[in-house]
Amino acid sequence: MFKWTSYAFVRFTFFFILGICFGLYKPPTSIKLWHLLFYGSGAAYIVVFFISRFFHRFAFTPVTGCLAGLMLFCFGILRTFQVTEAHHPQHLLHQPDTITHYLAVVQNSLQKKTKSYRTRLRVYQAKVKGNWVPAVGQVLLYIKKDSLAPVPRLQYGQVLLVQGTPLRVAPPKNPEQFNYRRYLAQQNIHHQHFATSLNYQVIDTSSVHSVLTLSETLRSYCDAQLKALVKGSQEYGIATALLLGVKDHIDSDIKNAYSGAGLMHLLAVSGLHIGFIYLILHLLLKPLKQLPGGELWYLLTMVGCLWLYAFITGLSASVMRAVTMFSVMAVAKATNRRTNIYNTLAVSAFALLVYNPLMVTSVGFQLSYIAVAGIVYIQPKVYQWLHFTHWLPDYLWQLTSVSIAAQIATFPLALYYFHQFPNYFLLSNLLVLPLAPVLLVLGIFTLLLSFVPWLSEILGYLLRLFIETLNMVIVALNKLPLAITEGIYLRTADLWLIYVSVISFFWVFQYKKLYYLKISVGCILVLAGARLYNNHQCQQQQEFAIFQLNKHPHLQFTQGTQSFFIAKAGLQHEHQTLGFNIDTYLWSKGIRQRVFLDARQNQENKEIGFAYRKKEKYALLYWRSKSFLILQKYLRYRELKKFKSIKTDYLIIQNRAVWSLARLCKVIQPTHIIIDDSNGFYRGRKLYKEAQHLGVPCTWITQNGAFILRQ
Repeated sequence: MFKWTSYAFVRFTFFFILGICFGLYKPPTSIKLWHLLFYGSGAAYIVVFFISRFFHRFAFTPVTGCLAGLMLFCFGILRTFQVTEAHHPQHLLHQPDTITHYLAVVQNSLQKKTKSYRTRLRVYQAKVKGNWVPAVGQVLLYIKKDSLAPVPRLQYGQVLLVQGTPLRVAPPKNPEQFNYRRYLAQQNIHHQHFATSLNYQVIDTSSVHSVLTLSETLRSYCDAQLKALVKGSQEYGIATALLLGVKDHIDSDIKNAYSGAGLMHLLAVSGLHIGFIYLILHLLLKPLKQLPGGELWYLLTMVGCLWLYAFITGLSASVMRAVTMFSVMAVAKATNRRTNIYNTLAVSAFALLVYNPLMVTSVGFQLSYIAVAGIVYIQPKVYQWLHFTHWLPDYLWQLTSVSIAAQIATFPLALYYFHQFPNYFLLSNLLVLPLAPVLLVLGIFTLLLSFVPWLSEILGYLLRLFIETLNMVIVALNKLPLAITEGIYLRTADLWLIYVSVISFFWVFQYKKLYYLKISVGCILVLAGARLYNNHQCQQQQEFAIFQLNKHPHLQFTQGTQSFFIAKAGLQHEHQTLGFNIDTYLWSKGIRQRVFLDARQNQENKEIGFAYRKKEKYALLYWRSKSFLILQKYLRYRELKKFKSIKTDYLIIQNRAVWSLARLCKVIQPTHIIIDDSNGFYRGRKLYKEAQHLGVPCTWITQNGAFILRQ
């Protein structure tokens, strides 16, 4: 029978996380009520606790437990409200007038993107109507790359005077698309600013957070040493990601290869790296325990080295999370505290969430703790499946059992967020994980000895050689047939059903209760029934859609689980555009097959019920008793007269085909106008305002999002 008694801090953290989630997704309208509940439950807890101890009435224990849970729940809500900057009255979100200039402090080093450089700013003053006023908020500043301008040299702590207006991050324009606005809001970032090198000026260097300034400087120095010692752009990019957590220098092909092999955790300094460093330090520092007071020196050296490494890597959130986790584990082990590993994990999670409750929304935070908990609980059970007498197969089986345990614990969450599963994860982890500690040790010694000319070059060469081997193995794994299964879409209810089923299944063997098997099987049956119902619904669907696809004009039809695109040749090769914007939506509709048809030719499909007729500068479309007129090239006023004989339900404007809707609507009277994003922002806005003035229903894809018509 499961007992909560030995999991005290797990309970505390559980109620605290519940409060954080409530504060995030149901923000309180009155914070005074939660203050009253917090202090009231705290006072009641103290009174009941002393009464129960004085009169030896331990029947009050459930009452004190409930009061403690309520107090932590309220504390989670209050702490979340406190760190959420959007609640501040001077936040940029509450600024009704246009900001022309603002003063801000650079918060991190400059990151190199494809067409720009990016950094994060913290605003503290804004110029509104010619007056400077206090302001609160964070802005992502994008500086456009210019071959004629020097590369920006922005550093942490510099104070910038920026000209222009920070814009609110736009919501997703397509259904099921990654919600970048929400992702940034969970980091207290609500605005972005696209600028050039002429729009900002460094006016001062802030003295605040000198520790972080030193950390950024040290990481920049290490990055420069790796660039000099590790030859080859791909190898240098992997080295900086593996050792410093900087992924700006890795190309998309390598990222996709690591993702397909289920090894993306290697490209971010996280629990895996800190775990290896912890084990290496344990072996190196173990002799200290034999000295007088050696346990204390062992602990101080271990924790100090871990935080020194975190300091070198820039104190990023993922590194601080992992280092905090292992520091708590080291303290608990060194002080011989009688506690289990779950309480130790809960203590580290509680400390991190008190510091920043918004961290609970981080995918990395969720995967890290679930993976560690899964390894601790599941790995011993999996390891008992096989027994080897020789050390080598036993060691390999240990690695395999750890990989299986981590995969069982994290695969539902990974499917929920990333919609793919690496089929060869066992093989990839078995081949690659033994190399990871070697690479870490080699990389750390390369940095430590970078001042020794000949030795540092040898170490840099060896590091490059190991990374080349690693890349070759991962690329080869991705070329295997059926290396990855994509397009798996889980709803939130599906995620919880899978986790309840998995946990109940393992509890069957731990507690020997048939009851848990019934729960596990019941969850599987409910999940299977829901999936069958959704599949049946998908087989019946019929829809026409126009998405926002980075100015690619297109028409999309859905029939059952098939998708047809009428577009210019080449859209099918825009994998990144399609993947980011619409793949998740298509997967949610059960669509696995996409067919691309040439928009320059006549197309017809009786099964779907559409007929597409291409003319010189326009096209006619008929779908399920609906008619569409698609204007594809610029039309002069005299050319509009040819449309007098055309009757249409929907008018679709592409590629800036018209300048004025007023003249066009004198010729035809559509029931609905669709302005896709190939018209550009300013032309699209002009046409949209004209449509509103004329009183014609209009969808501007750039602002309103995807247009979807269902039968």
